Amino acid sequence: MASLNPSNGVLGTRKAAHLLRRTTFGPTRAMIEAYAAMIPDEAVTALLDIQPITTKPIDYLTGKTWVDNYSSSSNSTENLLKRFVVSWWLDNARRDNTILHKMILFLHQTWITTYENVDSELYYDYLKLIEYYGLGNFKTLAYKMCFNNSMLIYLDGGYNTRTDPNENFAREFLEMFTIGKTTREGVRNYSENDIKEAAKIFTGFRWAKNNEVADSETGLRVCTVDISKHNRDDKFFGDAFQNTTIHSATTSEGIYTEVQQFVDLVFAQEEVSKNICRKLYRFFVNRKIDDEIETQIITPLATQLRNENYELKEVIKRLLKSKHFYDEDDDNKKDEIIGSQIKSPADLLFGTMRFFNIQPPDAVTNTFNHYQDFYREAIQGFFMDGAGFKLFHPDNVAGYPAYYREPDYDRLWINTSTLVIRYTLPRMILENRRILANGYFYVTFDLLAWINNPENISDPGDGTKLVDEIIRYVFPENPTKTERFDFFLNDILLGNLSLTNWRMEWDNYKTSGNSASILPQLKQLFKSILFSQEYQLQ
Repeated sequence: MASLNPSNGVLGTRKAAHLLRRTTFGPTRAMIEAYAAMIPDEAVTALLDIQPITTKPIDYLTGKTWVDNYSSSSNSTENLLKRFVVSWWLDNARRDNTILHKMILFLHQTWITTYENVDSELYYDYLKLIEYYGLGNFKTLAYKMCFNNSMLIYLDGGYNTRTDPNENFAREFLEMFTIGKTTREGVRNYSENDIKEAAKIFTGFRWAKNNEVADSETGLRVCTVDISKHNRDDKFFGDAFQNTTIHSATTSEGIYTEVQQFVDLVFAQEEVSKNICRKLYRFFVNRKIDDEIETQIITPLATQLRNENYELKEVIKRLLKSKHFYDEDDDNKKDEIIGSQIKSPADLLFGTMRFFNIQPPDAVTNTFNHYQDFYREAIQGFFMDGAGFKLFHPDNVAGYPAYYREPDYDRLWINTSTLVIRYTLPRMILENRRILANGYFYVTFDLLAWINNPENISDPGDGTKLVDEIIRYVFPENPTKTERFDFFLNDILLGNLSLTNWRMEWDNYKTSGNSASILPQLKQLFKSILFSQEYQLQ
């Protein structure tokens, strides 16, 4: 039976790697080994010890940031600057050893916006807002999102007036962001009239460039409210909201009270906490929620979330410490959770870069190649977009299909088009170029030097250890002593050689410095592992 009871004992390599793959964008071997010695409570506490991001996006043409002062001088176009904001976020995600950036991605998918029609400074504010509440209060974030400039622009909130109502934000606030359209049993959670009444609360909002218009708690730019364009009728909600009336504001300051009362009303409904916990479960654990998972996992987590006034941290901690998360709540510990997710393109890319210590161009000493060539052209423009993950530019308000479209969810990361791009990754790394497209990948990876490092491989001359010490850390399950392991060892690495022959070839390379007899096999092993179906899973 699915259980939220805490897992006991030290994690070990398998469970530590699982925890780190789900909560970061891929662990290093050193991280896995460090976490393997921890008990779940220690490991999850360490992952949840997040720190504010102190770096800021840089315009490579000026070498300076521009995001603090709206309309500050910058030599780059807005289209470039928005991509540089994404580049900044991606590099922070690549370096993050905590859960923070996975939580930012989760909250972005929950509170979807796109940078398409938003100025770069304001989209930076949006990302900083969800960072601020990454492990904070989801209900407070909901209130703050009502005044976020990017959200206002994305859902046409600036066109919502008392004489010309626009229901976009009110509709998505209920359907996509909080309560959801229906219960699990198919019962509607709100009516069309509830949307119309909610839309009246958000009349008279205007996006603001002015740097002086800032939220008192976060310091981020927020939109303004105009009482002259605000609907001053009382708002009447139906049975789904206990026939509640929210009285109209008579001043601009009163509009903030109206919004808070509406947020309180929505979050008083039990289905909000269940909807959030289902999203958390699918993001971190598994796409499948059957009746057992709903009863034993979702319902108790939702109760805890409501009881703690929508503070996220302890609920996430409970889930990540549970026996269920580690597939320990039934007799078969290898059939449900570990290795059940297909990696997103970001997990695949950064997991590879982190484990094999592949570094992008330096942001300070090589700013142009870092922002423009590597992150904008190679990563965003070629790899991420081609692999179906146009980050911060989803097709619609539902977000990225792999995170919301049932029943397939993460399986949607792979199709005939995206698989081709995913499978270019090992060649891009080894050849330092974009396969299927012109241009460089802008990284240099010395596979032989990596294998020679004893922190990575203890004894490369031992073919069995060489293969084992890679796949033990990069595959969800270690296939040692199986036909699959023999395939990577005998068919790929050794070819027609024996283990003794491999030792001789390796020793000869160490003596002579000539790698001609071993490097082709090592490259083939690297590509075969990254091509494998196991490597696509986490």
